[in-house]
Formats: sequence, C-alpha cells, structure tokens
Amino acid sequence: MTLGLSFLRDYREVLRSVDVPALVCAGADEKWRSVASVEHAAELIPDTRFELFEESGHGITLEEPERFNQVLRDFVESL
Repeated sequence: MTLGLSFLRDYREVLRSVDVPALVCAGADEKWRSVASVEHAAELIPDTRFELFEESGHGITLEEPERFNQVLRDFVESL
C-alpha cells in the first residue's frame, strides 16, 4: 500500500491569513523540500522574516545551533 501524495494539502490561503509575525528558516542544503518552496511560503505570510542557513540542510538547529539561537533571539526581541 502506498500513500502517494494524498496526504498533501494546499495551505497557501492559510499562510496569507497569518496575522502574527513569523520567522521562517531553511537550510541551503535542504533535501526534504526545496529552498525556493520555503521562501515562497515565507512570502505568503504577511509579516515574515526569512533566514537562509548556508551551512545546513534540514537540521538547522543541530547543524548551526549558535546561529539559529541568535536568529531566534533577535526575532523574539524584535516583537
């Protein structure tokens, strides 16, 4: 039995309706999804900060923990 793509949903309209600031991060060496798709999702959220982690794949919190913590800290302090 295969699931195929039946579990995927289109959340573009939901993202457009987010009404709180958001931080969206992606690793430059992302394998699970494309960086472009993460950037596109970030563009749909009205008040979003996008951060690209050049030395990471999908595990940015493990691969660049110091930078991630600083980016998160800066984002929270900006609220």
